[in-house]
Amino acid sequence: MQEHVDGHTGPVYTRPRTGEEAMRILTVILVSLVTAIAASTGTSYLVIRMGWFNPPEVPKQQVPDLMGLAETDAKTNLGTLGFSMLVAGREQHATAEGGTVIRQSPAAAELAERGSAVKLTFALAPPKLPDVVGKTVAAATEALKAAGYEVQVADGVPSDAQPAGSVVSQEPAAGTRALKGAKVTLRPSAGAAAVEVPKLVGMNHKQAKDVAEKAKLQLKIQWVALPETFSYIVLRQNPAAGQSVAPGTEVVVTVNRGD
Repeated sequence: MQEHVDGHTGPVYTRPRTGEEAMRILTVILVSLVTAIAASTGTSYLVIRMGWFNPPEVPKQQVPDLMGLAETDAKTNLGTLGFSMLVAGREQHATAEGGTVIRQSPAAAELAERGSAVKLTFALAPPKLPDVVGKTVAAATEALKAAGYEVQVADGVPSDAQPAGSVVSQEPAAGTRALKGAKVTLRPSAGAAAVEVPKLVGMNHKQAKDVAEKAKLQLKIQWVALPETFSYIVLRQNPAAGQSVAPGTEVVVTVNRGD
């Protein structure tokens, strides 16, 4: 191989480096690299330690109390203070008005970074109970269970408005909002309440009829002709006064015609 050496030209052959020389060169390169890394690491540690390039702290703000607020109001309040709103869920609630906050995180008065999100859970209004008054107990039970409610049948109560076996009342009342799975108590009718037979003996037969009808009883007159007895006056009655009978019971009275 021809090279220029000391101003002379001619074929010059370079001596190949020995293994020892190559190792020394490699060692120098490695030492330089390690030194550079160490210097860089030390500088980074110093920068962090001295706080020269620490990122600025994000200011913190107290989280407002949002419980019970409507969704739009809660969002407005958060935005005013530099927070964003995250809807965490919607749940049925027995007492809270639908669409209002029932849970928040972070809680009210806690400190949070401005710009962070506050998680809110909103109430869903439960459905309204159907009206089952007047239905048979079987039909009412079926309707309520189909709507997702438990049913309890209480003892029957006397009722002039509903026939025996029909629902007189429900608790909670129809139209009340109740969570699915809530228990509804039904009170069936035991039929009309018994009435007390009034005293009709000694009354004029027309007066006796008015009194019997007011007591929800039927009056049947048996006429007799008895001498020396007041005419058109009730002499006897059956059932007797003071007995308890079902509404509509017939009361038979004996009245002197006076012929």
